[in-house]
Amino acid sequence: IMYKVTIAIPLYNAERYIQETLLSALEQTFESIEILIIDDKSTDGSISIVKNFQQTHPHGKNIRICSHKTNQGVAMARNTAIANAMGEYFFFLDSDDLITPDCISLLYETAQTNGSDVTIGSYKETHYKDFKEKVFRFSYQNMKGKDKFISFLYSYPYYPPYKTIWNTLFKLSFLTEKRLKFDNIRKCEDTLFIAQMAPEVESYTTISDITYMYNKREGSLCQYNPRTTIPAEEIELQTYVRIRIKNIATQYIDNTYGEHFMTHAMMSSFEAACIILNKKKLIVPREVADSTAKQLLDHPLNLNKIRYFKKYKKINIVWMLLGKLPYSIQKPCLICFQYGIKWYRKLKHRMR
Repeated sequence: IMYKVTIAIPLYNAERYIQETLLSALEQTFESIEILIIDDKSTDGSISIVKNFQQTHPHGKNIRICSHKTNQGVAMARNTAIANAMGEYFFFLDSDDLITPDCISLLYETAQTNGSDVTIGSYKETHYKDFKEKVFRFSYQNMKGKDKFISFLYSYPYYPPYKTIWNTLFKLSFLTEKRLKFDNIRKCEDTLFIAQMAPEVESYTTISDITYMYNKREGSLCQYNPRTTIPAEEIELQTYVRIRIKNIATQYIDNTYGEHFMTHAMMSSFEAACIILNKKKLIVPREVADSTAKQLLDHPLNLNKIRYFKKYKKINIVWMLLGKLPYSIQKPCLICFQYGIKWYRKLKHRMR
C-alpha cells in the first residue's frame, strides 16, 4: 500500500503519553496516512499499547512498526523512519506531543498547491508544570529559490524562527535525493540536521494555522531534568555540534545568506561558551569546561573574509579577535560579558 503521508513516531519508553499521541495521529481528517512507529528498544509497555491500537482501532491497519535490536537514540530512529517510509510526504511527531485533527490535511494541501519541499505549520507550546501556553505563529509565506529558506532561517541570526523538525511536512523525495540524514548523536540532532538541510531547500511554505501541540514535559525528548552534575560527554557533544555548524557555514560564506549563517553559528558558540563557564562547577570532570569553551570561541574565518560583511562585521571581528587570545584572557572577558548582561537586564527592569 502506498500512502500520501507517513507520520513517523520515534518511540522509546513513552507509555504515559503514546496513547494520546497515537490517537491524535489516527484521528486525522486526512485519510491516506501511514503511521510508522520506530521502536527504539523500549523497555516499558509502549509497544503493547501500539499493538493494541493495531488490533482495535478502525485505522489500526495503517500502523506499521519497525524495531531496533538495540537502543540507538532518536537520531538513528529518525533515519530508520526516512529509510522505511512509504508516503509521498513525511512528518515527524514526537511520542509525547499532539497534532490537531486537520494538521496533515492543512499541510498536505498547502504542499500540493505550492509544490514545496518543506511545509511548516505554527504550533502551541504547553509547559507541564503550570500549563502555561505560548503560541508560535508564522505568517503565510510561499517562497521558491535555493537561497530563500536559509535566508528566512537566518534572517534573525540570534533567534532563528525554525529550530525543530517536527510539525514540518517534508517531500520524501527531497530528503532521499539530497541524502539528508541525522548524525548519530544523542542530543542536538535537530539543530545539526537543520543546518545541513537548509541550504538544500529550493521551496518552502509556512502557514499561520496551529497544527502541533508541543508538550514541554519533564523528561521529554527535548527537555533536561535539573541536575547536580553535567557529564563531560554532554558538553563535548554540544561543542561538537556547534563546531560542525560553524564549519558548514564556512562552505556557504560567499552566498547571499553566508554572513547571517556564520553570525548565527558564532552567536550560538559564544552563548554556549558562556554557559559552560557559568556551569563549570557542575561539569565532571571540570577540566573539560576550559578546553571546550576555548574551541567554541574559535572563529573559522580570518579578517580578510570578515571585512566583506555588510551587517555583522563588527561583532564578527570582536569574536575573531577574542578567539585568538589565550584562554587566561578569554575567561575574564566572558565573565565581564555575563555581568554586563545581568546589569543591563536589571537596569532595564527598573526603568519600566
